[in-house]
Amino acid sequence: MELSKKEQTEKELSEKSIAQVKESLRRLENWVKEGKDRNDAKVKDMEEKICIALDVPSESWIKTGQTLKGVIENLHKHLDIVQKVTSSSEMISDKDVLKNASGSLALEGVYKTGNPVDLLMKREQLIEIPDSFSLNSPKQCTRYEQKEFSSHKSERHFHKVMEKLGYSFSSEFSIGFKGFSFGSGVQKKEFSETEETSSNSQEESYILHTKYNYIPLASGFFQKDGLKLSTGAINALKEIEKVILYSNDCRQTSKVGGFFERYGSHVNQGPLHFGGVFWWRASASGFRSTDLSEVKKLTSESLDAYCGAGFGFGTLSVSGKVATSSTQLKGSFTGKYREDLMSQVQLSVSKTGGPAEIDDYLQWKTHLAIKNRTWSLIDRGTNLVPVWEIVLASHRDDFEDVSNLSRILMEAYTDITKENVEEVRGENILLEEEKAETLIQSVKGWIATDCEILLTKLLNFKNSLFEKTGSHKIWFRKCLSNEILQNYLLEVATANSKSEAVNLRILTSSLLEPYLYNTVENFPNRKTIVKWAYQTEGDSHDQVSVSEYSDLSRILQSVKKELEESNHAFRSAEQEHSANIKATKTVALSLKSFCKTLGENDQKETELLVLSIITVLGYNRENRTFNHALCMNEIIFLQSELQKHLTCYPL
Repeated sequence: MELSKKEQTEKELSEKSIAQVKESLRRLENWVKEGKDRNDAKVKDMEEKICIALDVPSESWIKTGQTLKGVIENLHKHLDIVQKVTSSSEMISDKDVLKNASGSLALEGVYKTGNPVDLLMKREQLIEIPDSFSLNSPKQCTRYEQKEFSSHKSERHFHKVMEKLGYSFSSEFSIGFKGFSFGSGVQKKEFSETEETSSNSQEESYILHTKYNYIPLASGFFQKDGLKLSTGAINALKEIEKVILYSNDCRQTSKVGGFFERYGSHVNQGPLHFGGVFWWRASASGFRSTDLSEVKKLTSESLDAYCGAGFGFGTLSVSGKVATSSTQLKGSFTGKYREDLMSQVQLSVSKTGGPAEIDDYLQWKTHLAIKNRTWSLIDRGTNLVPVWEIVLASHRDDFEDVSNLSRILMEAYTDITKENVEEVRGENILLEEEKAETLIQSVKGWIATDCEILLTKLLNFKNSLFEKTGSHKIWFRKCLSNEILQNYLLEVATANSKSEAVNLRILTSSLLEPYLYNTVENFPNRKTIVKWAYQTEGDSHDQVSVSEYSDLSRILQSVKKELEESNHAFRSAEQEHSANIKATKTVALSLKSFCKTLGENDQKETELLVLSIITVLGYNRENRTFNHALCMNEIIFLQSELQKHLTCYPL
């Protein structure tokens, strides 16, 4: 199929990235002729740029023992392969991606009970592909993470959750599996299980370190009013309705329970994320308990070396079909380990999504990026919609008494699972709209002197609305369009117009985002509030002037460093979000000034190049802002892309 504008832009950027890396390699080749080696400062700097361009973690970069000539040969080999892949892009439609990814997993239901294991069971297709479904840019960032497991069972549980539910469930929520739990907010986690001990049921000693690269490439969301049950689910419910209406069968609860077992009780609304996950594993088993500490160090170091080989930066052949031992990596270790222990450490790779036949990471990732037919569903999100709400909202013409059927489904669900379910009267949207109306009426009594606490309260409510409804519609329709809230925001802007009030402006801009200009039509004082919140005109301590690329590069580096330093100090999601908003604002102002300079200097080609790069990240050319708060990985991506491509143009 024809590439979309966004996909075409990404393809062009990929091609330019390859060209830029090849240019960097030519420079390295010249330096080799001049007698420079990898200890030279210029060479180190160029290698770092190539590492960023290829998105290779620094710990997996080519080891210091390899010559500069060997580095160049390795990279040329990989670039040639990547270039061939890039020239043959294969894209399918958004709906085909939904149907194709992970065997139509997004269309399956889940059975939400008191036992989280029920969420992992295979179910039949519960819903049809929504007519309005479309893919957008991912809401999550690419991640490299490492985990440690101390049993086969805990490892299997984790991978099952990643496979069936996705990243959000595995990293953001505590799910009480028997003998297995997920924590949150920690990069490296150790998973262990408490087992019933007996003389004949004890798992052998085991340790596994795994690194994985989580790569979300697109996201989608099921709007509640667009959900419709599959033909199979409708027919099954019609059979249940016959029992209810005509036979007075007292076993209706068990029949509904059978439906839930077969199709599930809820739909994962999203946000759905599509892409892939690449896994590297190093494991050992059957060792003595006295060797545990040494085996842990050995598996961890083996994993680092194996990842380097997986990026093509070693002599070891990486395979997902045949495991190898760490004995073949002993030349890469900093510590000394016993031969018998090294032979016990098994190394392997696996993939979720992407071409199954390719084990080379860079090749696999390139195929994944440009062939959405290979995408998997890697995150199903955490918003769940119950079957009885879908029945009531979308299937009034399919059943004799839709209200009664919906009630029976809900009551049977409560009886079976003992979960608390509020009776549905229409859609839950009505309840959220009532809450929004109540909050806005309370704003009448607010004063500007308490505004930081009150603005935070508004932002928390806005975020809560999005979590429960999957959109900002209620926020814009019921809240931001209301004269009461508009007047309060104007009062805050006026009262703080002479002060820096950085936190207040960050909070206010968060309340206005995203899509302010397209969604809220009747907003008389919008210009005044936006001018203050974003400091886009007039004198401002935050006004940014960027006339050279070096100025922009310095600002981006400063923003990245500030976020990195703040990372360790975050105590809440709100603090992290505020830091991201502040960084995004600085980046947006800097880009606006830089593009203005390019336009004034008649450097239209360079300006268009910059805009094509930042548009991929959701930059709105009309409003000169991003449509969301940039995360660390997106700022690193922006820094890398600008650095690579702008060196080709005279500035």
